[in-house]
Amino acid sequence: MAKLFQCDWPRASLGATSVIPVSCTHELCPLNITPSWLALKCDCRIIPEQSLSDVVRILETLIPNRVLVEIENFTFKSYTGLEFQAPMHPAFWISPTHPVLQTVQSALEQNFKRDFPIRTWQFTTDAGIFAQKGIITIGFAPGDEKCVHSANERISISEMVDALAYYFNIIQTLSAIK
Repeated sequence: MAKLFQCDWPRASLGATSVIPVSCTHELCPLNITPSWLALKCDCRIIPEQSLSDVVRILETLIPNRVLVEIENFTFKSYTGLEFQAPMHPAFWISPTHPVLQTVQSALEQNFKRDFPIRTWQFTTDAGIFAQKGIITIGFAPGDEKCVHSANERISISEMVDALAYYFNIIQTLSAIK
């Protein structure tokens, strides 16, 4: 597992690929403490420039000899009940010139009298599921992005209060679009 963290994962405009082990199961041999098999399940956040075969190739080189790398299919269910399977949650990117993003940015800046710069997060999210289905998705959240989804993630009460006002403004703005 240490090799997963030491690997020089590719970087791109949306940040670096990350691979995090989420579970490990094994079966011990009755006569030995060495497992007869080991299954390591990882959450792999890839960048748009990568394919699933790129990730498989990297993982196979990290763990030599008799390794089988499999990509799990996920079953997704929408609020309408539509179910579909996909091998991954794709990363996404929305153009800074997208009219919905421009409208939201303009409304926030007018109402709160400060800049709301458009930039990419340096981590991935599951928003690609929605983007893949044609749902316009904007990432907007309080907190320090360097600590997102980690044991160090923290959000101050004042950031939460500000974010609540921003979210209400975003909802009002998007509700007014015809």
